[in-house]
Amino acid sequence: MKKIGGLVIALFSVLLITAAISPDVKASDSAVKVTDSSNRTLAIYYGDIISLEQFSTVEVSDYGEASSERVGYGVVAEKDYAVIDIIDGKLCAVGVGKASVKLDGISYTVTVEPAPISMFFLIGQSNMSGREGDNTASVACADGQVYSTYAHGDVLTVSNAPYFVPSSLVGESSEVNTKGNNKYLGDYPVNSLTAGGNGKEGPDSGIAYEWNRITGDKVWLVNASQKSTPISKWLKGESEYKQSVALFKSAQKVMAQEIKAGHFILKNYGVFWLQGCADGAKTAEYYYNSFMSMYNSLMTELAYDIDGDGSEDFFEFFNIIMPRAGSESSAGYRKGTYDDTPDVRYYQSFLDLEMRGHRVAQYYICNNPDNNIYLVSNLGDSWVTMPDGSDGVEDYFKSHYKYGRVDYPVQKKQPEKWYYPKTPADVHDNIHYNQVGYNEIGIDAARNAAYTHSRVEKPADIKTTVKFYDWTGYREVTQSVVYTNTGADSLIVPVVYPVYESKNVTYSISDKDITYKFYDLVRTGTVSDGTVIKAEGTDGKFTVELEPELKLSKPSSVDAKAYSDYAILSWSKVKSAAGYRIYMKTSSGWKAVRTTVHTSYTITGLSPDKKYTFCVRAYGYQLGKAVFAGSYSSISFVTSLETPQLRVASTAKKRATLAWYDISGESGYQIWYSSSKNGKYTKLSNYKANTVKVYETGLKSGKTYYFKLRAYKKTANGYSYSDFSDIKALKIK
Repeated sequence: MKKIGGLVIALFSVLLITAAISPDVKASDSAVKVTDSSNRTLAIYYGDIISLEQFSTVEVSDYGEASSERVGYGVVAEKDYAVIDIIDGKLCAVGVGKASVKLDGISYTVTVEPAPISMFFLIGQSNMSGREGDNTASVACADGQVYSTYAHGDVLTVSNAPYFVPSSLVGESSEVNTKGNNKYLGDYPVNSLTAGGNGKEGPDSGIAYEWNRITGDKVWLVNASQKSTPISKWLKGESEYKQSVALFKSAQKVMAQEIKAGHFILKNYGVFWLQGCADGAKTAEYYYNSFMSMYNSLMTELAYDIDGDGSEDFFEFFNIIMPRAGSESSAGYRKGTYDDTPDVRYYQSFLDLEMRGHRVAQYYICNNPDNNIYLVSNLGDSWVTMPDGSDGVEDYFKSHYKYGRVDYPVQKKQPEKWYYPKTPADVHDNIHYNQVGYNEIGIDAARNAAYTHSRVEKPADIKTTVKFYDWTGYREVTQSVVYTNTGADSLIVPVVYPVYESKNVTYSISDKDITYKFYDLVRTGTVSDGTVIKAEGTDGKFTVELEPELKLSKPSSVDAKAYSDYAILSWSKVKSAAGYRIYMKTSSGWKAVRTTVHTSYTITGLSPDKKYTFCVRAYGYQLGKAVFAGSYSSISFVTSLETPQLRVASTAKKRATLAWYDISGESGYQIWYSSSKNGKYTKLSNYKANTVKVYETGLKSGKTYYFKLRAYKKTANGYSYSDFSDIKALKIK
C-alpha cells in the first residue's frame, strides 16, 4: 500500500490522490481524480477527509456497517454509525469497514482501515508553549491528519485538566462532547493545527506537519507547557508537574479508548521538551540532577496500558529541543557588544549561545548513550548574530528550501518577505521565536526525531562531525589543558553534527590519572604530555582529538621594510599559533598595536627619520581562552627621510627650473633625469642641505626630459635616502 496526500491507495486502484496545496494559504484536502475505470477500489484510513469538489455528482451507495465502536463521553456502547459520510462536500472516514460511493456515476468500493497514529507530550516553558508567535503564520496541516490539545498555561489546574481533552478525536465529539464542560476545549478545538482550524503559536504545527509528512502517521500533540517556569517547578509534586501529568493522563484514557474501539494503531509514543532559560544561573550539576529526577518520575507515573495488551507502555523516547542561554533578563530584543567589533546592537545575539548550566547539562544528557533522551534540534544555535556580524539564517533557509522560500502551507497568506527569512530578526527578534522560526524548529525536531528513532531512513550523504566549544558556545576548542579549578575556563562541551548522531559518538581520555565529569564536562587533576581527549564515531568514520597543552615558540625571524611614514613587518609562521600580536616599544614600555592572523602587517602613522622598535608574539587558544607565547622576536629600524615633492618649469630657452620644499634632517638632495619615463636615469647633481631651487641649462630645445628627486642623509654607516619623488615630465623651450 502506498500513502499519498493522507490516503492509502491500493496500487491497482482507479483513483489517484493529488496534493492540492498552495504554499501561501491553508492546505486543501486531498483531491480525487479518476484515471482508470478498470478497477474501483479505494483504501483510506479512519479520520481521513477527502475533497470531492471536482466531481459533478456524488452519491453514497452504501454508508457501510462499521466494525469500529463509538467513543465519547456519554455515548452508548454501539458501533460507529457508518464507515463513510459526506460532510460539507467531503468524503469523511467515520468508521472502520467497507462502503460504496458513486462519483460521476461510477461505483467505487471504499475500505477504511485503522489509522497509524503517534502521540507526543509537549512540555517546557514559553518557547514550547508558543508565546508571542503568530497563529495565522503557523503551518496548516491537512484536515483529518493532526489532532491537538493545548492546556492554556494561565488557567490549567489539576482539577480542570480533563476539560481540555476531547472525549474522542474525530467528529462532533472533538469539539463539544467533553466531560460535561466545553469551557476550555471550545477555545482550542482538536483540529486547531489543521486547515480547518485557526492555528497556534509555537513549534506544535511544525512538529505535527513534518512527522505526518514523512512517516504517514496521524499525530496527536498534547501541549502542557508553562511560561517562565524553572525546572524546579517540573519536579514531582510541584505545580507544573502535577498539572501536566493530569492533562496527559486524561489524553491517555481517550487514546486507549480510541485504540480499543478499532480506530487507531499506536506507532510512536514520546515527549518533546524545550526549557532551560529560566535556569540560566544554575549549575550544570543542579540542572542534570533535576532533569533526571523529573524524567524518571514522568516515565514511571505516565506508564499506561494505552494499547490494551495488558502491559504498561512507557515513553519510547524523550526528545530535547535545545533552549537559548537566557543570558539577558530584559524583555524584547537583547543587546550585545564585543570588544573586537564596533558597537553593534544585535538581535538574537551571540549571548544566547553561552554554555550556561542548563545547556551544558542538556548537551551531556543527549550525548550520553545510556539513556533514551535525544537531542532533536539545536537550530536556534545557528540563528544568532555573531561577534563578527555574521549569522546563519539566510544560508540555512537557502540550503533547505528552493531559493530560500519556505514552501509549507500556512493558516493565512503572509507578506512575501515573510517567506524569505534572512536575518535573526526574521526568526527570533526577542526572547521568543517568530512563527516562521517556531515552524522551522518544529519541522527540524520532528525530522531528526524520525531519523533518530528509525521511522525514516537517515540521509546517506551527511558527514558526522564533533566540535568542542568553550563557555561562549561558539569559540571552538582545539587544545586540551587540565585545570584544577572548576570555573568556566575549564569547560569543554562536545556538540555533534547532525544532532541525530549524538548517541553514536563515544568520548575517552588517555590519561587515567585525571577525572572527567561528564555532567559538567570539567576535568580535574594534572595532565602529562601526550594526554588526549578523543571523540570517535561508533561507525569508525571519524576521530576528533584535543591535543595536550599548547606550547608556542617565538617567530624565528622578524624583518622590516621601512619607509618615511610606514613600515612593513614580516615574520616566520609559528606552529599551532592562531594569530600574532604586534607591540611597539615606548618610553613607558611595550604597547600593543594590532592582532592579526597573518604573518605580515603594515604599520602606518610613523614619523620620517625616526628609530622604532617592534616585537611580534604568537598566541593560540586553550579551551577557548587566548594563550600567548612566553617569548617574542623583536626588530629595530629607522624610517627613511621624508620624500621631497618636485616641481618643474621651463621659463627660458634651453633651461629647466626645478624647485621643492625643504625637509628637515637631510644632508642634501639628488636630482636624476632621463629622456624617457621608464628609461635609465642618470644623476644630474648633488645639492647641499636647505637648497630649494636649482636651474639647469644647456638642455635641448623641444625635447622632453623626465626628472625625479630624493633627499639623502650622511650617517655613521654611510648614507640613507628618502624615497624618490613622483616623476615629472618637462618639455624644454
